[in-house]
Amino acid sequence: VHSVLTKYAEKHSDKFAIAPSAFKSAKNSPFEYPTRVDEALNMMKKSYDYIQNKARSAQQKTLDYTQTFRQHADGPNFAVANSETSATMRKHGDTRIFKFDGEKIEMQPHIKIGGGHRHPGRTLRIHFLFDKKREKFLIGHCGKHLPTASG
Repeated sequence: VHSVLTKYAEKHSDKFAIAPSAFKSAKNSPFEYPTRVDEALNMMKKSYDYIQNKARSAQQKTLDYTQTFRQHADGPNFAVANSETSATMRKHGDTRIFKFDGEKIEMQPHIKIGGGHRHPGRTLRIHFLFDKKREKFLIGHCGKHLPTASG
């Protein structure tokens, strides 16, 4: 998983900024299918132009990653959550805050790979955000399922 993030950081730095926390979570991840991570990041890369244009548009306040990724990716589809539940944010919101260049950024949107807490080798979450200022996907976490209010 770490090597996939490294590849995107090096080859696609015009579209992705990856936080140290993402590299750390990837390094510690027991996830067994790095190809799936590559497919997910490729899906994001293929949606980049559309999302960048939407982000530049003044009428668009929030981006619907779920719909966009489904429309613009030609590979496998992934479950994508645009946000967390309010209960999860109340209880575990601090785990969705990641540092970029000294700035703390909350990242609720995430790509879901695999089923849940019970199978860490088959479950991974990528918490991200498209940053309008940097015009890049920021990735704050790429590893185990973060805690939720429901368990």
